[in-house]
Amino acid sequence: MIFYDPFHITLKFPDQPPFDHLKKSNSDYKVILDSGHLREDEYQDLHILWPAMFVYNIYNFWEDRSPLINTIKDVVQKTKKLNFYFNAYDSGTSPSLLFKQLLNVRIGLGLEDKDITIITGNTYDKFAIEQLLLGEGIHGIKFEIGDREIINAISDYLQYLNTCKKRFIFLCRRQTPWRNLIFFDLGRRGIMSSGNIIYTWSKIDPYSQVEEHNNTIGRLMLECLDRCPDREYASTMTKYVSENLDTICNNSPYTIPGEVKEKNKILSARDYTDFVKKTFPAVYQNTMNSLANALNSSALSLTIETQYNDDNHATLHLTEKTIRTMFFKLPFLQYANVAFLAKLRAMGFETFGDFWDESYDYEIDPYERMRKINRQVEEFNEMHWAEFHSLIAKTADVTNYNYNKLIKMTHMYSDDFREKRLNGKLQWNNGNHLLN
Repeated sequence: MIFYDPFHITLKFPDQPPFDHLKKSNSDYKVILDSGHLREDEYQDLHILWPAMFVYNIYNFWEDRSPLINTIKDVVQKTKKLNFYFNAYDSGTSPSLLFKQLLNVRIGLGLEDKDITIITGNTYDKFAIEQLLLGEGIHGIKFEIGDREIINAISDYLQYLNTCKKRFIFLCRRQTPWRNLIFFDLGRRGIMSSGNIIYTWSKIDPYSQVEEHNNTIGRLMLECLDRCPDREYASTMTKYVSENLDTICNNSPYTIPGEVKEKNKILSARDYTDFVKKTFPAVYQNTMNSLANALNSSALSLTIETQYNDDNHATLHLTEKTIRTMFFKLPFLQYANVAFLAKLRAMGFETFGDFWDESYDYEIDPYERMRKINRQVEEFNEMHWAEFHSLIAKTADVTNYNYNKLIKMTHMYSDDFREKRLNGKLQWNNGNHLLN
């Protein structure tokens, strides 16, 4: 394909349409800047480029550039098969002004309508110019729609994914030996320092409002590791905990973005004890805005359920931790009891075995179950960000399904509660007898 570029626009914008598509399809083409370099045989099938943006920005164009206009006219008259590209792709000009310029070009260069192809940057410009042409009774001009709208949208979204959307969210409000072990192991693998995660952890118990000593946290983790069957792993983690315990604990509490500011505002307006005011955010959790923003700013939830190493494997202890994740349409990896995911599926929910390995759900050994999950997190963390977010996008059908199921369950429980309350059949349970 031979292109004549009288304005030399391709030197500055080499990837403007139609060249972006030609390059993608590996098509052969040649651009000629000077009509004097056109061979006679090249006039048999020639493409001429007309940059609408460039022309619009030159005052008195038709007078100031009359020698060039005459040259283009000569080329048009000599060409046997002509495709005249009126490129309005990135013009920044209104459709009405583009249309006015098009009429001048059409008449001034002696073009036939069948030889003109208008390249617009979006569907609106195409529609508007098309209607203006029909109003003038002009038919036969072809259109190619550039993908500027799509490119801009994709570019904006990819930039958002790369700079704003974190890969993981890990919410641990209350420390326990097993939760601490999971947290420290993720830190050992570089997840917490990767910049790819929003996380919380604190050595202050939000219920008892007691700040645990570093040594106690470390001792309970080491006792847990003493029971680990894999002595090599236990040795590696023991070394990491011993070397990093004080640094990690002394920087506690770790909070989600905006949480401290939101809690400051809430606490300043109410009468709380000095302890609560000094030790928040660990002991005060009613921060809906920052929590919602954190969840919406994350792609994958690393969810720690209330029970992780519980002996009662027949029980499904489903709490707000998992439900919240599903309400925010996040896929998840689940730190929970054995067969937790299988029990979710038995309830009618879906999980993510079609997208990554969920064999950890059947791992009885709690140490190995944790390591399988954390190895999966590590693998996700090492992925190129575009590959990772492409994988997450594929889970949308599952996350939407779970969300819709939760909505139906919410209505079902709400209706059941309302009916029993109105009919006087509502009974309140006293859970103390269950402990006996």
